[in-house]
Amino acid sequence: MGPVTWRDQGGGWPPGLKTERDAVAGPDSIGVGVRLGVQEGSVVLFKGGWCDLEYWSGSASDEPVIEAPGYPDGLTVEGFGRLLDSFIDRFR
Repeated sequence: MGPVTWRDQGGGWPPGLKTERDAVAGPDSIGVGVRLGVQEGSVVLFKGGWCDLEYWSGSASDEPVIEAPGYPDGLTVEGFGRLLDSFIDRFR
């Protein structure tokens, strides 16, 4: 697991990523990167309720998975929980 990052909309353009929540004036997303061997991915939850999800198996013959679950309507808390479970299951 990489560090948890927050995107700060309160710090001007382009918004920066920060690892210290107390340093974020206007958070609009929270994300984390994951790596296991050659596999890698990230999931970012935006305050609008959707996610950016990326996953790559690490194999040169596989294309990366890039999805935006919940866009544009948003996810429920339960839906986000299921999304996290399925994201982590890809690394097994």
